[in-house]
Amino acid sequence: MGHDQGNVPVINIVIETHRILLARTGLYLFAFLLFLQPLTGDDNVPVDRCGFGGRATENRIRRGNDVEIQGTRPPLPLHAESADGRFRVHFTLKGSDAVDSADSDDNGTPDYVDDCLRALDRSWKLEVDTLGYAAPPDDDTSGGSRAIDVYLRDLGREGYYGITNLDRLLSLTPAERYTTWMEMDNNFSPTDTTWSGKQSYSTFGIDALRVTCAHELHHVIQNGSYGFSVQHRMIYELTSTWMEMRAFPEVRDWAIWTSYLLTRPELWPFSKVNALNGYCWGWFGNVLTSGSTDIMRSTWDGVAQGTEPFNALISACAASGTSITDLFCESLTSLYQTGKRGGINTYIPGASLLPEIKYASDVAVDQVAETITASVRPFEIRALRATVPSRSGEPVSMEQVISWTSSPSILFRPDSSLQTTMLYTPNPLPNDETIPNSSWGIRHSPSEVLCRYSSGTQLLATEAPYPQPFAMSSHEILHVPVSGAPAGSSVRIQVCDLSLRPLTSELSARLDIHNNRLVAQYQFSRKLEPGIYIVTVARDNAETILHKLVVER
Repeated sequence: MGHDQGNVPVINIVIETHRILLARTGLYLFAFLLFLQPLTGDDNVPVDRCGFGGRATENRIRRGNDVEIQGTRPPLPLHAESADGRFRVHFTLKGSDAVDSADSDDNGTPDYVDDCLRALDRSWKLEVDTLGYAAPPDDDTSGGSRAIDVYLRDLGREGYYGITNLDRLLSLTPAERYTTWMEMDNNFSPTDTTWSGKQSYSTFGIDALRVTCAHELHHVIQNGSYGFSVQHRMIYELTSTWMEMRAFPEVRDWAIWTSYLLTRPELWPFSKVNALNGYCWGWFGNVLTSGSTDIMRSTWDGVAQGTEPFNALISACAASGTSITDLFCESLTSLYQTGKRGGINTYIPGASLLPEIKYASDVAVDQVAETITASVRPFEIRALRATVPSRSGEPVSMEQVISWTSSPSILFRPDSSLQTTMLYTPNPLPNDETIPNSSWGIRHSPSEVLCRYSSGTQLLATEAPYPQPFAMSSHEILHVPVSGAPAGSSVRIQVCDLSLRPLTSELSARLDIHNNRLVAQYQFSRKLEPGIYIVTVARDNAETILHKLVVER
């Protein structure tokens, strides 16, 4: 595949970075901005603090084809160029912007600068030579030569990984195009802190530098060869994030954003046009490039003709003989196949390292039909799970990922919503979706506009906790069965001696499906000596369940 690194699953996990677009003092910037937040939790959703779309539009300076330089380049005294003269990296060895002076190969250039040039070269070979994107125009010696300029300086206080600045207007039609120059952090140090005192970076050193090079270089290509648009920033960031994945698959900087999508899918519909959303959907580039036609590159060809990015994407899909609806529906499988279900995933590399998609609804249905309602936006993801009675034995777990794939709405009404219902019924009609191993079915309404992925599994009977015996030296989690309780509900678990005297504190645990068994997962808070114990399971308005547990070393 030439210089394309492919979609290589990796097993290392790094804490990731968040990136954002911003405009300040009339400049147009594509930036990596750090938020330093965990993967889950209602209070940990990144906030767009940039105002890029509105203020950039108001402040943009356009004077026909006149030369107009916007902003001042950092006055860094030293530089090094790639052997082919394509890139020039500006740096200093003094002051707050200084790079490490270590020069292991004694070539007169700091190793960090050499690494930057190598990362840029590898990114160019992927993005231009292998994938066929048009080379960006030079900047007419604005940085001292015709090379593409990168300025290494201390961005830690601001929390930026990299910034691509629009520089000189090249054309207005059919699309606005600009020369650009880039800024990147001078060391990505783990000790850097922002003005607010938070750690600046989560991916450090050369790894952070490499993915920044791949990401920012494609912004240079986008704005120089195809076109700048204040609309649909999501497509710009989706593409640049995908370039990170392809150029440096060993650095999983994109994974935290995919984790946000999985843990809070209602916040990140594909139709949302802002930049942050593009980071969540970077992996979707694998969907757009999986067929015989490179739909992603065809999308950018449309942008070059003056078409807004989402319109260009829909047109590129149609020209390739498919539709964004068909491709999106096909990708729902990959959103389901993460975490413990992630052994095989067509589009998301290393999917087993990511969290599983969060269920918007998780219910247990007994003898009476139950209706679930949801209001969904265009191309919004909803995951649902229900357990229903089987024809015999344990219940069946029916898991679904659904979406409203309305192409007109993604273009003209992205903030609209559709009221949907899912009726779980013991008396299905011929057109209802059947639930395997049961007499039940699901009635979707309106069924003609929903796409969905379904996975139905009959749960296995479990009467005792497992693994048993529980080895304190090798086991970490005890899986405790709970009868008569729905998935998603909470129980309280405690370990007692044979006289029912508590030996551990009572811990809350959530019921979930593990190895096709409905169990609560309990992690011991203290070591137990080998012997026989009683595990108690309590839940509201129900009798306490007792289980015998054998513990060994």
